[in-house]
Amino acid sequence: MKDSTTNIIVHETEKQPENMIITASAGTGKTYRLAIEYIRLILGYYRREGFKVDSILVLTFTRKATAEIKERIQEHLQLLCSTKETDQAERKSLIQQIRKSEAEAKAANKPKSTDSEFEASEADNLPEEGEYGLTPEEDGILTSVNLAIMADRRLLQVMTIDSYIHSIFRNIVRPLRSIGEIEIDTLAVEKRMPFLLSKLMRDELRTRIDNLLRRKVKRSLDGYTQFFASLIKNRWIYQMIIQSLGKGTLEEHIATQSSESQQKTEETWKLISNTLGEILGIVKEIADAKSEPWEKYFNSGTKALFAEFPSDPEHFVSEIKDLLQNSFRAMEFFKNIRKLDFYNRGKIRSTNEYSSTLNTLVEKLRIELSDYLYYRYLLAEQHEILRIWATILSEYDKLIYRYKNMTYDDISWFTLQTLFGGDPPFPMDDASAANEFYQFLTHRSRFILIDEFQDTSLMQFQILKPIIEEVCAGEGTKDFGGLIVVGDEKQSIFGWRGGERDLLIKLGNLVPSIQRFRKANLNTSYRTSPTLMKLINSIFMDKALHTYLEEEKMDWKYQEISSARKKIDHLSHISFHIKQYKQGNERPSLDDVRKQWIEKYRIKEEVEQGKSIAILCRTNNELMQMQDILDELGIVSVYQPNAELPDHQLVQPLISYLRWITYGDWTDWLIWLRSDYIRIKPKLLKDAIDQIHLSRKANTSADFSHFDPQLQELYTRRPEAESSPHSICQDLVLKYLDRTQLGDRDQLNLDAFLELAKAFELDSSTTDTSIPSFLQYLEDLREQDKLKQISIEGKGGVELLSIHKSKGLQFDSVFVYHNLSGGGGGQDESLDWYPSFMENDVTKLNKEKYALSFNYGRVLEFSHLRDLYESNRKNEYLEEMNTLYVALTRAKTALHVLFVYRSKEAWADYLAAKKADSSINQLPFYICDAGLRWIAEHGEVSEVIGSLMPEYEREEAAPETESQDQTQVDEPPADAFINADNLAQALDFAPLEPETDPTRKEHKLSPSAAKKAYLTDRALLLGEMRHYYLSHLIYNSSAEQETALQRTINLYASLLSLDQIKAEIENLKASIAQHDWLFDARWDKVFNEIELVLDGKRLRLDRLMIDSKLKAVMIVDYKSGDETDPGQLDTYKRALQQLPALQTEAYKIETRNVSLK
Repeated sequence: MKDSTTNIIVHETEKQPENMIITASAGTGKTYRLAIEYIRLILGYYRREGFKVDSILVLTFTRKATAEIKERIQEHLQLLCSTKETDQAERKSLIQQIRKSEAEAKAANKPKSTDSEFEASEADNLPEEGEYGLTPEEDGILTSVNLAIMADRRLLQVMTIDSYIHSIFRNIVRPLRSIGEIEIDTLAVEKRMPFLLSKLMRDELRTRIDNLLRRKVKRSLDGYTQFFASLIKNRWIYQMIIQSLGKGTLEEHIATQSSESQQKTEETWKLISNTLGEILGIVKEIADAKSEPWEKYFNSGTKALFAEFPSDPEHFVSEIKDLLQNSFRAMEFFKNIRKLDFYNRGKIRSTNEYSSTLNTLVEKLRIELSDYLYYRYLLAEQHEILRIWATILSEYDKLIYRYKNMTYDDISWFTLQTLFGGDPPFPMDDASAANEFYQFLTHRSRFILIDEFQDTSLMQFQILKPIIEEVCAGEGTKDFGGLIVVGDEKQSIFGWRGGERDLLIKLGNLVPSIQRFRKANLNTSYRTSPTLMKLINSIFMDKALHTYLEEEKMDWKYQEISSARKKIDHLSHISFHIKQYKQGNERPSLDDVRKQWIEKYRIKEEVEQGKSIAILCRTNNELMQMQDILDELGIVSVYQPNAELPDHQLVQPLISYLRWITYGDWTDWLIWLRSDYIRIKPKLLKDAIDQIHLSRKANTSADFSHFDPQLQELYTRRPEAESSPHSICQDLVLKYLDRTQLGDRDQLNLDAFLELAKAFELDSSTTDTSIPSFLQYLEDLREQDKLKQISIEGKGGVELLSIHKSKGLQFDSVFVYHNLSGGGGGQDESLDWYPSFMENDVTKLNKEKYALSFNYGRVLEFSHLRDLYESNRKNEYLEEMNTLYVALTRAKTALHVLFVYRSKEAWADYLAAKKADSSINQLPFYICDAGLRWIAEHGEVSEVIGSLMPEYEREEAAPETESQDQTQVDEPPADAFINADNLAQALDFAPLEPETDPTRKEHKLSPSAAKKAYLTDRALLLGEMRHYYLSHLIYNSSAEQETALQRTINLYASLLSLDQIKAEIENLKASIAQHDWLFDARWDKVFNEIELVLDGKRLRLDRLMIDSKLKAVMIVDYKSGDETDPGQLDTYKRALQQLPALQTEAYKIETRNVSLK
């Protein structure tokens, strides 16, 4: 109900919790909606006793998402507190959304139904048109909250889930476990690996590991390292298995199961021998009837099993019994039987009276053989894996305590074990004690909002679950609370790291205290153009696709999504291709096909126009191949743009060396030795590790001189911690690295790091320039997300991303590449994991109903545990479909899709054959086929250019203003340049922040052109640099100058020295000081490097300044040389004069050239 005096929603049941699941398809404004729910909770509970602003906790999965949600909440608060006339339309729309959510919450809380779920569409009594205002009480609440957050941003509790678990670890777990100060190190596993290897690779254990890995992993340190790392990172699987065992030790469980498996092995062999005897008897009878040798009635695969083919059925069975004692030969036999490929079907045709009986018997033999191999080999292998796993984790944990550096996975593991393990190290003898402990964890956070919930790992959920249960119960320290999650099971693509889509689907069953929750579906895209949305809907609603899903009993729901971006639909450009390639020297090769695809769509021109472009592939190998093609075509690209500079393969060893100098950690020194600088051989590395152990044991200095004098020199040649970081790194690069062999990207990132070290030492505000201070400086920059690796030109260009890394991002144009014939390749060092969870609880395993295997997973397909195999297979298939869904929904206006396949068959025949093959994942083929059918119906030559909207919808879209569109836009508009459609709204914006990625069409230099310009036309290069520096200035404040200088150094350091850059910038500052009017505060709207459109052509202005009070506009054109084009400014002016916004308000437009000489 509503309180008559406050007009604030008051819950009819004081203890009624707020529980909600928001399903948000790609691009549908989840950040916007999450911020609305935050505001609604503030309005609903601010006056409740015990509620504080920081009672609301928002959890995300990335720092980027954290920043976006914080920004959106603060924008909402500021807009709701605004009294500006220009803000009122958007403010009204925002209040409308809040009122709608309030009404839905009220309807959901009515005790009118016993249903546990409430769909948002069921809400009644939605607010009338006149209820869009805020009461004075609500105005006061929002003003107070806004001011409080501005004064103390810590009140806005938005953090990554890793950071939240880390806070629990730091405040509760660390003291309980008596762990000292620890360092968060995402590379901790890799750093500890040399010491772990030295412990594990002893003779006895090494033999066991070799036996386990020999089929799939080449014997090498790298192979073992990847295998061990996979076990460490997936230790949550090990823990779930141990928990499922109940009482007793692992060895007791193995002993019991081994005894049972031996008995089962003998029983299944008897079944096999009987079935095999029947099959062989029939074949022998058919052969004898035709007086032919019976071996002719078996296929080549069966014959190849024997050195000399058995003479009769009894001999055959005896040979098979011996064969099954060897795991390699047993699996060869299984490969034949698995395909029902045993006897010669050419000799025993389907018309034969025995054919049907033989088929039935061979299918029966396949099941029996599968069970035999499970009991004989898979179960024994599973036991060995668990033993080795336990040893690895035990040794790894010792290293954690020794070196005090942890990954976030380590922290989550220790937190889970300490708080919710079977024997926590604190008194919890009764339920009341446990409740008090959970209440302690939740005394501050009473509302938990979780973004991208489908990405939550099982380990993370197990930590959060008791906290969520207490919050949702609305009991304990405070009688209010609730959970709001936002997610989309269609975007669950992180199963390989423990993500579980069923957590979102079954959340209501997983948390008993969620007695009732409401659901909301976001089904309007604020990212994608309507025409592109038609393609996406058509593909994922395709009838043939969903028929296949239903037949395979795979649950994948899709609701049609509409688009709110009608005004950008004219920019739509879609292409969808299937291309065939050949192997070897035949043409076209795979490279031919990919190169032709990239050339066809003129990526280089789109880059020059300043569009954001991404190429998405499944594997890193495919991305590197794409990068080679782009390099060949002279197209600027950046691979893995989210990678950080300290993690670059040539930078990380330098940092490790500095850390070794400072802290004396042998792990860092070993990383240095294994790097591309030293490339120590495995044998020498092992000797070095042994020597380190001996010296540590004897408490003496290490001495490597007796087996490698050069290594001893590396060890003894150790600078002091007070030495210059830049000088040390520069010396190491000069001495140990051949820079002539490095690519442009490696050169650029290495130079960027060296310049960073030099800038740190030259910074006048830095009083301590020691190595420890520099290392701390790097950590500070990393926390601020300011250490990204850079491309050849430092920024921009085409971003090359794996589909997983593209999640959460958007681009003007997206190129999606998918090889239907595979790709990726390489060795597989990971385990096959086949879980069976308790019904409605994916955090617990069915007791002993699971499987772990490295070599024998396929035998499960036809065994008594075939349901485990089928469940795992379907999950993998759906995750691959989700991956394609994520890839196809990253684009705003342009999507270019290339599917390729390796075959001599035509596509129709190839597709038919694949749809008939039940052993493969057919979903990518159905998706490809659906896309091709849509493009054939709507496009020409596999392309759609422009809008497919009906004419009347285009006419309706024309007058739509940006303010209307912006009310629910979760991401920036696709047409980021200013034109006649959106300049009017731009006049209502606050002064713009400096462009972080200005791209000038004029004088844009490629790396080779830039180097040539440095030698032949240095003035042009310097002019580019001056323009770039000025693009970061709005009012020429000292903070802006500092940012502009740092970014200019980062971009041009590979072409000019630091002294040259600083000297040029000082001259530039002196030059622009003569133009005070340029940075006058009267210009309340300032745009740098902005685009206009005139007669269909894009024009780029250096600077556009607007005085909205005096209705004045100034166009500024910077000139670095002597020549000026008098007609250029007139063209710019004419473009502005055509804008209705300026005509209506009678703006006076002036133009000026500013010399930068």
